[in-house]
Amino acid sequence: MAPFGLLTPTLSPPERGGDPLEQPVTVLLLEMRLVLHRFKTCFPLPSGNAMGVRHYKGEDMGEVFNRIGMGKRRRALRNAMPNAEVILWSYLRRRQVLGKKFRRQVSIKKYVVDFFCFELRLAIEVDGPSHFTRDAFIKDQQRQKEIEREGVGFLRFTNADVYGNISGVLDVIYQAVTEISKISLDS
Repeated sequence: MAPFGLLTPTLSPPERGGDPLEQPVTVLLLEMRLVLHRFKTCFPLPSGNAMGVRHYKGEDMGEVFNRIGMGKRRRALRNAMPNAEVILWSYLRRRQVLGKKFRRQVSIKKYVVDFFCFELRLAIEVDGPSHFTRDAFIKDQQRQKEIEREGVGFLRFTNADVYGNISGVLDVIYQAVTEISKISLDS
């Protein structure tokens, strides 16, 4: 078998038989992980990790950003995203905003932000109805100040903004990304 055949996972191997749609999702995910593991060990890339992904490297990684103990919480939040976040994510994913990579549900200290760009240190939050009480507003402000102390910029939108004015939301995000990019190029 050619090495690049490893990149194409077979969802229904002949020895197991059956319709791939009837197989449990966990079996399919395990098969894909096995394929990726084989690919990583056969073709390590010279820079970055084996898959060529550049991770945020710095003294803060693991201590401030994406803390290891919060992985299950982040995964649960990614799997249960509200509709407004799903809509915004469809515009942020795959480097669609000026080539900048955004990630979903990134932990910063003890908090989890909806979207985050490591390169720009920019967090984006989409607030639903639970954020409009007085207590929630105060907690959000304290949370935002603590995150901003780590050098993170913050953009905050409401669900109504995303549903009713997605182009305006995207304009604000593009402006912020452009300004932060200019600042980092100047320094």
